[in-house]
Amino acid sequence: MRQRGRRSPTCFGLRINLTMLLSMCVLSVIVFYVWCISQMEWGHDAPSLTGDRRVRAVQDDVAPSTLAVLAEESPPSKAQRSTTGQVSTINHISATTATRSNVHVPTINHDTTTSLTTTRKPPQTTVTTRSPTTAKPTTTSTVVPTTSKASTTTTTTTAPSDAHPPLGVITLTSFDATQSFLKSLDRPMFLLFTCAKSPDTHEHWSSTCADAEAAALTAYHSLSPRHRLAIVRVGSSQAEADNSPFRSDFDILLHDVPTFMRYERNNQGYANTSFVLEGQSVANADLIEYALTEGTSVTSTRKNSVETISDYAAYRRMARLFEDLVPTYLLFMSGSWPHNNRVWCVYCRHREAVVEFAFHKYAAPNAKLIKVQVAQLPADWNKDNPYKKLDIAYVPYMLVPHVDAFEMLFYQHYRGELDDVDMLRSMFERDAKFVAEGTALLNPGVNSG
Repeated sequence: MRQRGRRSPTCFGLRINLTMLLSMCVLSVIVFYVWCISQMEWGHDAPSLTGDRRVRAVQDDVAPSTLAVLAEESPPSKAQRSTTGQVSTINHISATTATRSNVHVPTINHDTTTSLTTTRKPPQTTVTTRSPTTAKPTTTSTVVPTTSKASTTTTTTTAPSDAHPPLGVITLTSFDATQSFLKSLDRPMFLLFTCAKSPDTHEHWSSTCADAEAAALTAYHSLSPRHRLAIVRVGSSQAEADNSPFRSDFDILLHDVPTFMRYERNNQGYANTSFVLEGQSVANADLIEYALTEGTSVTSTRKNSVETISDYAAYRRMARLFEDLVPTYLLFMSGSWPHNNRVWCVYCRHREAVVEFAFHKYAAPNAKLIKVQVAQLPADWNKDNPYKKLDIAYVPYMLVPHVDAFEMLFYQHYRGELDDVDMLRSMFERDAKFVAEGTALLNPGVNSG
């Protein structure tokens, strides 16, 4: 009798080939794995020898855009007021990390940190005010101009005995007199906008103004800077200062008093302002010296690198090639108007000089500060801005990039105030200490200091 061979197993009356079944299972697993990888949205390009890295994206599309988008799409005229209601304050310096990607369309991750969603303005000095009075910018009969270009008031502060004593300090007490004086300038000028003094007590209505004016005058007479100083008194109360026409001037755009700046008219009929300090920063002796010397008080001995990135493509190239060899700090801020080179973000304006001062003075000698301009116009700072994928809800903002053991780029978020010199100093000196210790470890016996 002929012996029959073993039959293939059947399922629902159908014969099944086990080899074929196993092959289909393996193929299904491979397809599922590839699908999972594609859903994770890793970088489009594989890592190459050029140093490109693939990093996961973390976004936060629910983080509010705290910069008010202005309606104007064309460059503003001198009569227009550039307003920005933005920036939130974070009152601690705890560092957190968040990965980001250089892919074109990264995924949205809603489990990002919620500490960035605040919309509070930075704390301002609170002073006791009188009854509000409205100052009319076009009426000169109610304001007695005290000085003109020919009549100057020299401060009573004793000047040092050097070969070139500083020029006398000019005092201006009205908007019209100040505008006439500034339009006649043919060289740079330092301006200190401060409170007007009470006609009865001859004192400032704000102690911050008093401290700032004393610090500025002391530094001015001791340093003998290249440019003259003018003190502009703005309002005899907080209400008058808040309604001052200087607040709508396109070049000055006074945000608060006291404010210090370097002022220089350009060939377009506008004025460039730089080294802007505000509030308690004006009363800081080191900061006012930094501004009066136009940065040379610290940059003459420290040669830290400061760079500027103005478009997202350049930022992506920097991120792909980043190697984390030296301390690097990313300061995200707004772009500037082409007429006068003034950044349109009011809080970026008076924090930029503070960050640069602390960086030059306290950061490691080989450290790098990269200023990243997130938007050239206020209208470009919206929910579709590519920098939003970095979990940046407002500007100015600082991130510290690093690379982990898997060569993945991640960021530490600076949680302090960007106009707090002491807090910036603690971060820069901490990183500088790590650099010194690493140098000593790699080069024993060599003094890195």
